Amino acid sequence: MASDALVTYDPVGAVATITIDRAERLNTINESVLTAALSCLERAASAEEVRVVILTGKGRAFSVGGDLSSGAGGGIAADLSFQQPDER
Repeated sequence: MASDALVTYDPVGAVATITIDRAERLNTINESVLTAALSCLERAASAEEVRVVILTGKGRAFSVGGDLSSGAGGGIAADLSFQQPDER
């Protein structure tokens, strides 16, 4: 299992579990969480053995949304662009 303070990545066979670990803040999403989660998703996408990704959150809530304490938008850059993964 790979881990940092905000998100864990646990691949077991064909299933990779990505867990947001900010239970004390009901797993609110800020820029650090988003970056870590996207890194885990990219890791799962590049692992040939992974066929299923489970995205979950620690504690009583999956996520209540953006972390507004970081400012409007939860500290997530407005110009953040998402790219389609390369076709295999």
